Amino acid sequence: MLKRLTSLVLRRDLAIPPEKRTTAALLVLAVFELLLIAATRPLWMGRNDFPHVPLLAVPGRTFSGGNAVSLFFVTLLCMLIARLLSKSSPRQVIRLVFGVTLLTGISLVFVDQHRLQAWHWLFLLNLAVTLVLQGTNRLRLMRQIVASVYVCSALSRITFVPAQGITGVIVRQLLSMLGIEPTGISDQTFDLLCHAMTAGEVLIGLLLLSERTRSFGCVGALLLHGTLLIVLGPWGLNHHIGVLLWNICFLCLVPVLFAGNDLAVESAEHEHAGRRRLALIMIWGFPISGLLGLADNWPSWQLYSSRPESWILFVHEADRTKVVPTLANYLGDPAPLSDWCPVMLDRWSLDQTSSPMYPEDRFQLAVIEWVLAQSDSPLQFQIAISEPQRVLWWRRNERTIDTRESLQRERQRFLLGSTSVGFRTKDR
Repeated sequence: MLKRLTSLVLRRDLAIPPEKRTTAALLVLAVFELLLIAATRPLWMGRNDFPHVPLLAVPGRTFSGGNAVSLFFVTLLCMLIARLLSKSSPRQVIRLVFGVTLLTGISLVFVDQHRLQAWHWLFLLNLAVTLVLQGTNRLRLMRQIVASVYVCSALSRITFVPAQGITGVIVRQLLSMLGIEPTGISDQTFDLLCHAMTAGEVLIGLLLLSERTRSFGCVGALLLHGTLLIVLGPWGLNHHIGVLLWNICFLCLVPVLFAGNDLAVESAEHEHAGRRRLALIMIWGFPISGLLGLADNWPSWQLYSSRPESWILFVHEADRTKVVPTLANYLGDPAPLSDWCPVMLDRWSLDQTSSPMYPEDRFQLAVIEWVLAQSDSPLQFQIAISEPQRVLWWRRNERTIDTRESLQRERQRFLLGSTSVGFRTKDR
């Protein structure tokens, strides 16, 4: 199977028109957008008890989780897929459906930034490119987007201790599945394997950028995602279905965009050269700025990465009964010789929304403030903060805050929403 797929990818006589490639790629993304919404449906349909945090907080206004908006977005996705499959749809109708779908998808993020999942951002980004460009310009930009995912994701995993990150977990599991005992390998060799995996992903992204080498990058991408599915699937680490769907999406998307040759067609590329250059700067500039702490982590393709900021809330053991009952099952026991109980907010998020917490410090701050505000009397708390340095993101700063005044000062650092508006309204 893999041999047949590889031979298909490397075929040089396979010529595909750019419009067919981009239409098929957007179709793949739309189908997996639906599948991933289904896999994380509590996040989108409001059936959970996790506080939501608007991206832009408007003084004196609160926004509902918006079940109706989510259902409307799903309906638009189905219409978009139908239009992509139809060969007789008027161009104006297609652009209208595309535009409304894009605006609705963006509005869902403004209501709750937890929905700014990497896969949702990938779909919206490619949909925007489809609206503003066409022909070979559109194809080139969609390829650049996919290549940037590999390069920036790998760069975000650079660390001096790769064995302690997700790369180390994957390498350790892969060795075990190959019958090699990880403890029998020296630390230097293990770190070298981790660095090789990260470098290999960067290489895949760079190979995809060149017309001469993109077929080899395509094969590398298929091998990478195939390996990740084996390691992260039910027969390995048994990760969430959303992680598996993300990798399956790229197994389908990469061959559609990169396999074979492009059929030469007449196009007015010069008419949109300015748009293409601006879009290219944004496609690469935005995720690179995320490495420097400017853009958000997930939209910057910081996936399987330990780079994002981490805020861990601890409540004093004497106050554990004061914590809101919703979190009773998410209070850990204190470490030996400690009086502080960790609040497992990420597990709460996974149980309630089928998604990990959005890995932004402002979002974690908002959720923590909500937890502290639910107590009838003040809680004794500590927040352990681990954050990357601004330029050398593989180095981290550690600090602790333990007063509400400190939390207020932290909130003033953020331009976007860092205030929770409580539970979503549940359907009765």
